[in-house]
Amino acid sequence: MIFLVIFGCMVGRKPYYKVESTRHRMNLFAVLVGETSTARKGTATDRVIQVLSQVDPNFFDVCQVSGLSSGEGLIHAIRDPREEDVDVNGSKGPAHFEKRVVDHGVDDKRLLVVEAEFGSVLQQADRAGNILSTTMRNAWDGKALRVMSRSNKDCCKEPHMALIGNVTLEELRLRLSLSDQSNGFGNRILWVGARRSKELAHGGQVLDPGKLEKLVGRLQTALFTAKQTDQIRWDDAAAVAWTSAYHELVDGSQGVYGRMTARAAPLVARLASIFALLDCSDRIRSQHLEAAMEVWAYCDDSVLHFFGDSIGNETADAILRKLHASSGGLTRNQLSQALGNHKGKELLNQALAALKRAGRITSESVQTGGRPAELWKVLAK
Repeated sequence: MIFLVIFGCMVGRKPYYKVESTRHRMNLFAVLVGETSTARKGTATDRVIQVLSQVDPNFFDVCQVSGLSSGEGLIHAIRDPREEDVDVNGSKGPAHFEKRVVDHGVDDKRLLVVEAEFGSVLQQADRAGNILSTTMRNAWDGKALRVMSRSNKDCCKEPHMALIGNVTLEELRLRLSLSDQSNGFGNRILWVGARRSKELAHGGQVLDPGKLEKLVGRLQTALFTAKQTDQIRWDDAAAVAWTSAYHELVDGSQGVYGRMTARAAPLVARLASIFALLDCSDRIRSQHLEAAMEVWAYCDDSVLHFFGDSIGNETADAILRKLHASSGGLTRNQLSQALGNHKGKELLNQALAALKRAGRITSESVQTGGRPAELWKVLAK
């Protein structure tokens, strides 16, 4: 996963490839989620960078950064040249303005952000007035980045950004705000469950120099070919398979899981494009799509594991937990009591309605000796 993200950022200064009539952005964000120290998230990133830095050392010298804290800072890192009207006479006579370059900007618009503590990025993005989340969403989309401010005129018309982050599951659940779960920030990221596959007391084997040299050579060839490629097409078999896969990827699942996986289709298309480029091909073939779907399946399973049946509403999630714990369902009064009588009638009604719309619960009328009551139950899947 880390390898695909970085290679997609390395392929060139053009932030997209034309796939048939559609522009598929190469911008990819991936965050590894696992236990601190034991999941080896940082080690995995370091090993990939160790190999790819031999493919193109200049890329990592120029384009790799860390320390995301604001949208303005991100834009400044890849800003375009800027001209302003400058009084060339100064104080020597009548004002005479000419266009002058006041900031030469940054020539290479590729930006690889590696964040070992992605939880701090989420914390910064959630601060009032911080535009980091919005800026990152626009960067993923390949939209022009700019700040509407008289004191900050930085902009970048064609950003080409990739992100690799590491975070623990506890931090992710704590720091990822409800807003970023639902505004499209969360579903632009490939969330990857990470854990070490084995214990290596002595650090594992060193890569064989001969095999490493061959791998680097193959990657340099793929990188060179990718930079010469202007358009990628689906071959006939892959086009048919993509039509079927696309239908599955836009199924519209509900809850936090649904919102966090809502951009499955464009993510798979980007992954398939990168697999094709790694194969020195300007055609996305069935094997490239299959590989991309396997990567996505792992990310999809990871999100389901991280967020389960949560729908992102605190009261609704609490109700769902109480109903799961009950044997025969709960009435509205019983639910209110189970929640400590801290939820008002309107809040309870909204949460129940949200759960019913999401297909998580059902209700039936039951006799109580007086006025019939609504009995709420978890809907069997």
